[in-house]
Amino acid sequence: MTTELRTPPYASYVSFQNFFDNLKAHPVLPDRIDKSVMSHLNNGTRAALFATLKSLQLINDDGTPTEMLVSFVHADKNARKPILAKMLKGAFPYLWDGGLNLERATSEQVLERIRTEGKVSGSTVGKVMNFLLLAAADAGVPLSPHLSKGRQSSPANGSSVKRGRPKRQPRVRNGSDQNNGSPPRAEVSDPVTQLMNKFPQFDPQWSDELKAKWFEGFGDLMERINPPKGRKRSGATEPSK
Repeated sequence: MTTELRTPPYASYVSFQNFFDNLKAHPVLPDRIDKSVMSHLNNGTRAALFATLKSLQLINDDGTPTEMLVSFVHADKNARKPILAKMLKGAFPYLWDGGLNLERATSEQVLERIRTEGKVSGSTVGKVMNFLLLAAADAGVPLSPHLSKGRQSSPANGSSVKRGRPKRQPRVRNGSDQNNGSPPRAEVSDPVTQLMNKFPQFDPQWSDELKAKWFEGFGDLMERINPPKGRKRSGATEPSK
């Protein structure tokens, strides 16, 4: 394995789980993880999985499986927890270097570390955060409750956007007030509130798959509302396999 900094894992956590379920279903592991092993996936999902496997030290640069991958594939659900925890700490060394208390940290503190230390930007930041939260939950790694509920910090400027639904504004139909024919009333809510009002409220009782999709959608929404300033989109380029 090489020791250069790799982009943190950013594949869909559901895709990551399905990939290993598929590997475990076969009696023999392949000599190399390449495109043919992921031929059923689209190019974007495949590229994200390759990068994630490298980041977690599950494959070498040439695609050959590491001992950690072999152990993870053959382990049962409980035995996978310490292996997954080890992967995360290897992929996010800057989160476990003692400079941040992950049991009390806010979302913005963790996002700042991912952007600066992980060298990622754009929508990739939200995807990395999604993977971290879901994988840590599976691994039994304790994280701050501020990372998964309450308020989610905006990636662009650190402001917070409340996840709860805003109060409904009175409806105006046909360009006039229904009661007295007065001109339409000005919108009270700002564009951010209007967008958040259309986004489904997070439910902790959802399945892991629904949670993963919600986090991914929420991260993309935050990027659209407040795109990172002063950075070109090329800064979020996903690494080639």
